[in-house]
Amino acid sequence: VVDLCVVDAMWNGVQVQGYSNENQFPLGSTKQGWFRMFNNSRVEHAYIGAATTIYQSQSTYPFEPGNADFSATGGIVEVSNSTFFNNRQDLFFYSYQAPNGQDNRGRATNTRFITDGALNDPNAFPFGHVTILGNVGINLFGNDYINETPNLYAFNEQGSGVVSINSQVKVKARCQSFTNPCTNFDRSEFRNLYYGVASLSSVSGRKTTIDRSLFINNYFGAYLGNDDFSEVTRNDFEVYRSAAPNETFETFGLYLNGCDGYQVEENTFTEFDDPLIPAFGNTYGVVVNNSGIGDNEIYRNEFFDLKIGSQAQGINGF
Repeated sequence: VVDLCVVDAMWNGVQVQGYSNENQFPLGSTKQGWFRMFNNSRVEHAYIGAATTIYQSQSTYPFEPGNADFSATGGIVEVSNSTFFNNRQDLFFYSYQAPNGQDNRGRATNTRFITDGALNDPNAFPFGHVTILGNVGINLFGNDYINETPNLYAFNEQGSGVVSINSQVKVKARCQSFTNPCTNFDRSEFRNLYYGVASLSSVSGRKTTIDRSLFINNYFGAYLGNDDFSEVTRNDFEVYRSAAPNETFETFGLYLNGCDGYQVEENTFTEFDDPLIPAFGNTYGVVVNNSGIGDNEIYRNEFFDLKIGSQAQGINGF
């Protein structure tokens, strides 16, 4: 889907209408809208590439999306082998819980979420490539989330890979070997972003899983806030190197804030080797702030060339 408008125009993307009180299964009889992208499909220059709701455009230029209709959530979005290019947001999964308790069918696999230059609207900047609000079961396997022109944006306007609020999401590699167990993985990659993954939760039991992913030169790799029972395993974090040690600007690979019951295992944390910044950075591998009293595990991780490898602060357990 490509815009044919004036140079500085953006459109409002695909709206997948659903019904918040209906199930997504069985597929043969569901009333939910269903949007599938595959075979090198492409959505570009949109405020929101695809959203699981409907909304009215604002009445004045640039006609951005207005308020979402939360009674129209529940639409199904399945994306594979496709590209989202120079959108403010790429996928937005609005709040939905199936009446039958089944997981959301939403997923993205082997898809590129790319910023490559200024957005068509000069007042817009990248936000979240994939935003998930109040959902359970969203799977994101083997995708790339990359800002290829980060120098065009302020550091906090470079976009984030996955933004999850009160949701359960899996960010993992894609298996390419078709064997069990898998022997060849296509890893998810987060590069040159503000946050790679940012997950905030106030709903117990909705955990975040991040496995076999690459976090390269992001200011903040993964931030988990009140995200209990989360799993961060077998990832590589190359933390953005600040211009010089500066106590007001710390970058990190993983930050666990108020989390409990987490597993952080077999990850590698190092400082990104930026030849344009000769000074050592103010970089942290793992920061743990105010953990709970559950079985929290940080085990078999490796730390290289960081200012601080692992730091615990606040009250952690009793």
